[in-house]
Amino acid sequence: MYDTQVTVQGWVGGPVTVHEFDADSRLAKFRLGATPRVRRDGQWVDGETAWYSVRAWGQLGRNVSQSVQRGEAVIVTGRLRRSSWTGENGVENSDWEIDATAVGHDLSRGNSRFTKPEARTSRQEQDEEQPAEAEAPAGVDPDTGEITEGTEQESWRAPDPALV
Repeated sequence: MYDTQVTVQGWVGGPVTVHEFDADSRLAKFRLGATPRVRRDGQWVDGETAWYSVRAWGQLGRNVSQSVQRGEAVIVTGRLRRSSWTGENGVENSDWEIDATAVGHDLSRGNSRFTKPEARTSRQEQDEEQPAEAEAPAGVDPDTGEITEGTEQESWRAPDPALV
C-alpha cells in the first residue's frame, strides 16, 4: 500500500481536543485551515480555504495538546487520507485527515519557544529499561546462570540408538 505524505502550512481553526485511552495512549485532534493567496484582477486575495482534520498520537499528541492553540500558525507533516461517512440525515460526507508525524509552529508567522518535556525520574527510567525478571529454570543458579544439577556430559550425551 502506498501512503500520500503531505506537509501543510496553515492555521489551527479550533480547540485541540484530547482523547486518553489509557495512561500511555493519547490522541490529540484539531482542525487545520490552509488558505492560499491568489492573484485576481491584479490584486492578491485569499483563495478557497482547504480544511483538514489533524490527528496526533502518543507523545506527539501529548506535546500538541500542551503546545498548540486555536489561531496559531502551524506546519503539519503526515499521511493524508480521505474519510467518508453517511450522516444521520442520510447525506454522504467526507473529510481530509492527516495522521501527523510532526507538528510545529510556523516561525515565518510568529515566534515560539521550545521546551523539552519534564525529565522522568530515575526510578521510572529504571522500571522501563529493565526487563521483568524471569524465574530461573530448575537446576540453574538464578544469580550466575550456572547449571547446578547433573553434569554437562549427561545433558549432551549421544541419543539413544532405539530412538534414531
